[in-house]
Amino acid sequence: MSGKPTWGLNAKSLLSEKGLKQEDLMETLGVSSKSTVSHYLNGQRSINLDQFLQLCKFLDTDPNTLLGVNTSVNTTQLETVLKHTISSWVTRFAQMDWVEYKQSADVLVDILSNELLKEIGDQPVNDLIDFDKASSE
Repeated sequence: MSGKPTWGLNAKSLLSEKGLKQEDLMETLGVSSKSTVSHYLNGQRSINLDQFLQLCKFLDTDPNTLLGVNTSVNTTQLETVLKHTISSWVTRFAQMDWVEYKQSADVLVDILSNELLKEIGDQPVNDLIDFDKASSE
């Protein structure tokens, strides 16, 4: 392995923020020396999945954050997708006489899209999707 892994740098940063030291991770990672913890964080030794998940739990963070994966919603892209989807629904509903609107469809689409965006806010994408439900379909 070469180079310091992103998760190791992020873990060090979180340790510092919380006023903790690498040696505080020894029990969590199931190792008996501070140098082993250092080797994990610096990428000189591989950490296994169980240790990584325990580290996330200890640092009170999620794996994506520790890995530096950006899961935040891109509002512009989301707004485009929402408007397109809602527009197609409104059109279909009107064609089936399920909905009648006095304003133009574009106004209704804008209102619904904006309300959904406000509801979603800055939630990570993972929080917007029920992966258990999606994987069972």
